[in-house]
Amino acid sequence: MNMNKIHLTALLSVLIVSMGFFFLVNQDPEIIEPPTEQWYLTGDENYRVNIGWCEMWDYYSSVPVNEKNTIRVAVVDTGVDIANPEVCESIVPTEKDVTDLFGHGTKVAGIICASQYAGCVAGISDINKTEIVPIKIITDGIVPCEVEDLVEAIELAESEGCSICNISLNTSKDERVLKESIAKSKMLFVVSAGNGEHRGEDIDKHPSYPASYSFENLITVTNVKSNGRLNSTANYGKCVDIAAPGTEIYNIDIDNRYSATTGTSFATPVVTGLAAMLYICDEKMTAEKCKEIILRSATQERRLKGKTKENRIVNLDAALKRAAK
Repeated sequence: MNMNKIHLTALLSVLIVSMGFFFLVNQDPEIIEPPTEQWYLTGDENYRVNIGWCEMWDYYSSVPVNEKNTIRVAVVDTGVDIANPEVCESIVPTEKDVTDLFGHGTKVAGIICASQYAGCVAGISDINKTEIVPIKIITDGIVPCEVEDLVEAIELAESEGCSICNISLNTSKDERVLKESIAKSKMLFVVSAGNGEHRGEDIDKHPSYPASYSFENLITVTNVKSNGRLNSTANYGKCVDIAAPGTEIYNIDIDNRYSATTGTSFATPVVTGLAAMLYICDEKMTAEKCKEIILRSATQERRLKGKTKENRIVNLDAALKRAAK
C-alpha cells in the first residue's frame, strides 16, 4: 500500500450545528511516512513479512473518535528517556526515578507508540490514546532481572491503572510469588521469549520466566526476521505464542539518537502496541479476549514450524478488524 495515499488519524472533532441536528466531523491529518529503516512498518513487498501496519492505520482512521479510549501501558525495563520528543507526550510520571542510561526501555517505549504525527519514526499504537508508565528495575545493564523487583513492578503497574504490561526482560527463577502475581492480575502481560548467548534456546527445556509460563493473560513473543525465519539468537518453544519482527528494529534511543537493535526485547513491544490499539477501540476489552484476538488473527508462517506454538506471526490489520466485529 502506498503510504502517500493513506490519510490517518489524530481525529480532531468538530461539532457542527445545523437545522437542530449535531454532526461529528473527523479531520484526519496524515501520519508521517516511516523511514525505510523501519522495514517492519513499510509493507515493502521485498520483505516476506508484512505485519499490516499501514492497513491497520487505514482502518483505524474509520473508527469514530468518540469510540476510542485512552489506554495505559507499563514498560518494565531500564527506564525511559521521558524528555524524548517522540514519546514525551505519552509519558505518565511516577514518583520513582526512571532515568534510562542504556536505551533499552526507551526503545521499547518508542516501538509501542513513538508519535505517528511528528518526528522521524513511528510506533505501533496511537500516541494520542496511549499512556506509557515507565517502571525501572534494571540499573546496571541488561541482565537477568530480580524476581522481587519484577513483582514490585507489577504491583506498581496495577496501582497506576495499567491495562497492559510490557516485560522485555527475563529471569531463570521460577518463584511462586511471580507466578501468582501474574496469574491473579487483570493486566495483559506481553513478555519476551529471551535470547541465547550465541544461539536461541528451547525454553520448554530450559525455562525462562515469565516467558515459559502459560496463562490466559500472558503472551510470549519471539523474534522473526524479514524473511519469515526465526532469528538465530531468539529463544523458541511450544510456550512461545507468537513471533513479531525483532531484527534490526529502528527506533528512538537515548540522547535523542536513533538506532537499530535486534532481540526478542524489541519484537515484544510490537505486540504490545497492537494490544494497546485493541484496547483503544474496545472499552470492554479484557486481557484474555485481547490475547485470543491477537493469536487467532495471526499469519501462519511455515518457516516457524517447531519454533512457536502454531507458527504465528503477528498481523496488526487482521487483529484490529477482528476486534471490531
